[in-house]
Amino acid sequence: ADTAPGDTAGAADTRTDATPDGADDTAAPADTTSATSLRADYPLASDQAYPESVTWDPIGRAFFTGSMALGNVTRIAADGTESELFPGNAEGEWLVLGLEADPARRRLWVCAGKTRALTGSELWLLDLDTGERLWRVDLDTVQPGGVCIDVVVTSDGAAYIADRAFPNVYRVDPQAQSLTTFATNPALTPGAVGANGIAVDAQERFLVVAKFLPPELVRIKLSAPLDVAAVDLLNDTDDSFTGGVDGVTILDGAAYLALDHQIVRAVPDPSWTYATLAFRDLSLPNGDPVTGVSGITTAEGTLYLSQSDVTRFAIGTPPNLPFHVFRVDPAVFDAP
Repeated sequence: ADTAPGDTAGAADTRTDATPDGADDTAAPADTTSATSLRADYPLASDQAYPESVTWDPIGRAFFTGSMALGNVTRIAADGTESELFPGNAEGEWLVLGLEADPARRRLWVCAGKTRALTGSELWLLDLDTGERLWRVDLDTVQPGGVCIDVVVTSDGAAYIADRAFPNVYRVDPQAQSLTTFATNPALTPGAVGANGIAVDAQERFLVVAKFLPPELVRIKLSAPLDVAAVDLLNDTDDSFTGGVDGVTILDGAAYLALDHQIVRAVPDPSWTYATLAFRDLSLPNGDPVTGVSGITTAEGTLYLSQSDVTRFAIGTPPNLPFHVFRVDPAVFDAP
């Protein structure tokens, strides 16, 4: 795949005084895990899990989720064993939002914010195996009041951050430990609620940003970050969005969007000028209906989503327990 470009000319380059990054770009360790089949459903042990996002490590064969309530990061092995990777609120009051694994470099990128207002938003870089925090940077250094809501990693190890509060996408160079504004455009301007997810296509031509409400997709050309445009969403079905778009991931050329009790497939044209929509209501693998879904990732050729009850968390009402990370086969869209 093509590597991501350098930073936008003229973007402010702000470095922190954080401890140098202990991770390197050497080849990833061999996979020593057993060939345990992935389960269809992973009920989470903690009644404070609130997993707003989920990501997959194909080398360690484990999911990772972060808690909005505890501010920690949990590892969920393929066999369902849970362990705490990062202690979170033992060090301060944080909410963990979007997170993304970089398996080859054994890194985990984490968006974190303070209080339900998500003030003091930071991006953390964790060791994917030990949980050690290698680096952290405050978004205020490039955009006062910016909110790190989700993050995606390209093949060169660069991380791209969607900002919920401002019409910006940021780029992090982990070797230089620099955070810069990569793209800013009116198409990214928040509506009722701004960006809530970010993904990259397999060829690394475009970043795809999902805006929460009203639901929109915006594509950014990686080789030309001034080339930003809303994706025209074509819907010839009788269905429609019933809430705000939260997570987004790309599998086999299509974007899949998670929103509360729906999953939406958006099949784009090659230039991401438009995308054709299809809708399905969500249920757990046992057939039970599910709501409060927010995160989505790909794992071993299929989709896994996190049921986090983010809305209940935001308004302070009790969650539907247990929380889940569960599988959805993309073939559901092929059924009549």
